[in-house]
Amino acid sequence: MSDNLILGNVVWKRYIVSRLPDWLLWLRSIHLESHIHLWEKYVQSVNPEIAANRALKNHKNKEQTKENSLIDALLIPPDDFWDEMEMLTGTPEKVKKMYKVSLSVTIYDILFELDSYAQSFTEIDAVCDFISTYSAWFDALLNHFRGYQYNLLIQAGKL
Repeated sequence: MSDNLILGNVVWKRYIVSRLPDWLLWLRSIHLESHIHLWEKYVQSVNPEIAANRALKNHKNKEQTKENSLIDALLIPPDDFWDEMEMLTGTPEKVKKMYKVSLSVTIYDILFELDSYAQSFTEIDAVCDFISTYSAWFDALLNHFRGYQYNLLIQAGKL
């Protein structure tokens, strides 16, 4: 890997660290192989834009369905995470910078941050393998989420 290539995203790293225990509990409570099979069918049959709109609608309504549970849990941080990040960063200038950093994330940054956990937890490894296999789809999905978040931040005067 080139020294000039920096992977990862500090905001998303914090999100992953904060959510990992809950993800592991959830992943261990389901039949992961069956879920991955369902998620593969979903990714193969649903356009990322449509999937993003469904996930955002369900997230706003606090609904969770089997096909979007991975998407929602992994790629849409809850409001309390953002509230905590704003509190920790402090000044409006630093909050703006934090949001800019968070909006720069790619699916490869998320996979990079998950990699060390994938080496220790087979459940995380399976999810990472799945996301890696469909990385173009997940990157397109993440682009829709970032656009949505960007618009909300502009409306709220945080960017």
